[in-house]
Amino acid sequence: MINKKSQMEALGLAVIVILLSLGMFFMISLSNSAEKMHKDFSDTQTIKNLLTSMKRTNLPPCSNGNLDLGEILANCAEKGGLWTNLQRGDNAICSESGSTISTCLFANKTIAYMLNKTIGVQELNYHFKVYEYSSNGINEKTPANWVINLKDNLGLGCPIGVTDKITAIQPIPLGGTSIFMSLSVCD
Repeated sequence: MINKKSQMEALGLAVIVILLSLGMFFMISLSNSAEKMHKDFSDTQTIKNLLTSMKRTNLPPCSNGNLDLGEILANCAEKGGLWTNLQRGDNAICSESGSTISTCLFANKTIAYMLNKTIGVQELNYHFKVYEYSSNGINEKTPANWVINLKDNLGLGCPIGVTDKITAIQPIPLGGTSIFMSLSVCD
């Protein structure tokens, strides 16, 4: 009888140890997923805020700082970089080293500089594009509809099939339609 009692106690202790181990396993796995969820949310908000800030940044070399990047991108998409509305000033509104340049070229250089000084210093791969809204809906996947297409310094962007990728999109009104700024960042 004593032998059976000690066997039952040992079995009870084994069950308790197993239950404690399972409880700790679930607690650790839930803790890791909560941290990843918080990091993903934080990263997504950071990317969205970066796009919003970029869109609203006034650029002194263009029309004496009266234009923000969103307006310059809208001009690039709509008019190919030349103003046709003389109320805005003359046709060559952006200058660099005393020479006038198109808004498309200026926006391309400015965005590349901004991204290299923010995301590039973190050595993350990114893909930034500005694309037009087509009559068939948003046509992000067709390179012919891209107004601007920039990738990280290595030119990799976010390779196809990468699952750990964060993308944010910022619309820019353009006449009766819209263009979109899209930034994808991957580890």
